[in-house]
Amino acid sequence: MRKGNGYKPGRPGDATPPSRKNPAREPGLQGMAAERHADRETRAAVLSAPKEAMRQAIQVKRSRLTPDWTEENSRKVVDHLRRLEPIAAAETIAAYYEKGAEVRIRPFLEERMGMGGRVCVPRHRDDAPGYEWCWVSPGDAWRDGPWKVAEPAGRQPADPADIQVALVPAVAVDREGRRLGHGGGHFDRLMAELTCPRIAVVFEFQLLDEIPADTHDVPVDFIVTEKGTYPAEDRTSDAV
Repeated sequence: MRKGNGYKPGRPGDATPPSRKNPAREPGLQGMAAERHADRETRAAVLSAPKEAMRQAIQVKRSRLTPDWTEENSRKVVDHLRRLEPIAAAETIAAYYEKGAEVRIRPFLEERMGMGGRVCVPRHRDDAPGYEWCWVSPGDAWRDGPWKVAEPAGRQPADPADIQVALVPAVAVDREGRRLGHGGGHFDRLMAELTCPRIAVVFEFQLLDEIPADTHDVPVDFIVTEKGTYPAEDRTSDAV
């Protein structure tokens, strides 16, 4: 695990990563077998391509997911999120409201708010470029942001120092926690403000062996999928 944010996560006993020796076919992919280690030649070609080609390849897979498969497997992801110690212990969570075929976490966020927890999400700044973390509450009004992503209509800025754990969307993520986003760098800039554990929330087919990293990319500490929880592997080049 990388050193630098003062947090060294362990492997939770109730969230042990599953065996990867006999990956099963993912249901709900039309005409596509989304196996963890299937089609190694295709995967090698994707990994050697520029990041935009990788992004497009994963987005094509996501576009072929059925709504039923997405809902069912999102519930499995959320079950693993509930058991992850940094989340269970947190009173304040930074997160996102999903778009398209991203993991459905809004019901989980509403559940946490109903239990007295505080949740903040990105909101596009009114008076400057970029995004900021803003608190949300049940019953708040919402608006479409610049990328048609739901965000709170009202502005209640959150101090990044008050955030205890962050749930992060991704197009893909690799075993060392390198994250592939949509290319704008918005979430990387938001994550750079945080000192808390960062958790990528994705489906298993979005977990890759390796993603090229740029200097501005901010890695995550955990990856959570419908199959289980994976602490990011050590990045020896990042060790201090």
